[in-house]
Amino acid sequence: MSKAAVGELGPLGIRVNMVHPGGVATEMGAPGGAVPQEYSKAPLGRIGQAEEIASVAAFLASGSSSV
Repeated sequence: MSKAAVGELGPLGIRVNMVHPGGVATEMGAPGGAVPQEYSKAPLGRIGQAEEIASVAAFLASGSSSV
């Protein structure tokens, strides 16, 4: 989907970014904060935090990300 958007919007000068996180800890997560066993095999060995995703999205939406 992002490749199609880049092909269509890129010529118009519109940047296209995609954030595709894996598991993220949220208030709607597992009861008691249990984390599935498979996240221990993730590159960081833990589940992601919502704040980490938000900071990436904010950076990509800012003028600082254009080079």
